[in-house]
Amino acid sequence: MQKESEYPKKKMRTMQAVGRFYNAFKERCGSIECRALSGLDLTTSQGRQKLEQSVKARTCANFVRTGAQLLTRSGTIRTSSRLDIIRKIK
Repeated sequence: MQKESEYPKKKMRTMQAVGRFYNAFKERCGSIECRALSGLDLTTSQGRQKLEQSVKARTCANFVRTGAQLLTRSGTIRTSSRLDIIRKIK
């Protein structure tokens, strides 16, 4: 069990790791926002329909793959976990 006094230090390391991932993903993909990445307005039924018809399997899967690769390289997740993530999005 972790000591309560360790929480602030672990929280800071977690926030730093999230920041590194955020910056790396944004640099690689150009954005972190679904609307910009997919080109769809998901607040509309047309946008959601197009997402399900084609964009999710093609475009979103590629961005999930990129994110998983970045996390794997950083040591945040194992390769087997990355593969599970990619399979679930398809």
